[in-house]
Amino acid sequence: EKRPEWFIELASKLRTAPDQVKTRFQVAGDGPLRSDLERMVRDRGLSDVVLFLGEQQDMSEAYANADLLVMTSNYEGTPNVLLEAMAHGVPVVATKVGGVPETVNDKCGILVDPLSLPGLVQAVTRLTSEPRMRKEMGIAGRAYVESNHSLSALGRRLTGIYQKLHEAKSA
Repeated sequence: EKRPEWFIELASKLRTAPDQVKTRFQVAGDGPLRSDLERMVRDRGLSDVVLFLGEQQDMSEAYANADLLVMTSNYEGTPNVLLEAMAHGVPVVATKVGGVPETVNDKCGILVDPLSLPGLVQAVTRLTSEPRMRKEMGIAGRAYVESNHSLSALGRRLTGIYQKLHEAKSA
């Protein structure tokens, strides 16, 4: 459901695009598909630009080194990886599935049709060629997470819920 093979295919298409800047790709995580994905990378001649990070306990360094996050899933709930990336000021390109549209809007990222690999290529190409847009989306994403998903935001929401329950009980 995460479709990591689409990510490798995306890397291949971007690598061969004539106007594309030199792009590097990182794959975080591990699992039973890793050897197949590594083979795909070798077969497409991408070993010099696709890095497998493996399982990561702390993604902070990966986010610090990322210009954008690409999520290729065909099914999701509300993925933490999007919130984490946005909290680190990393803009997002993601498929429009599950709870993703409730988290990512056009101020902090680009949503694409989950059936459109060309849509992913186009969105990533746009963001890699527009650094100012990437920066603005990163700032907006960080602000969104701070105001909606941070510990202080959670505290405010919980306090509001408790106050409403208390008022309803008192009335």
